[in-house]
Amino acid sequence: MTVTREMPDRELITKGTEILFKELGYVDTVRFLSMPRGQRDESVDRHRKWQKCLVTYR
Repeated sequence: MTVTREMPDRELITKGTEILFKELGYVDTVRFLSMPRGQRDESVDRHRKWQKCLVTYR
């Protein structure tokens, strides 16, 4: 069994952005991080959608 450790948030952010900058370059990294995440649903609506999915897959 392999034991893994969870990396601290600060280290994860640092490593993640370094990889993005290396692979995408500065402009595309900033563009990627600035992309809208989509419209947020209200929590009740989100919960109802989740419940619908549960019924669909039964």
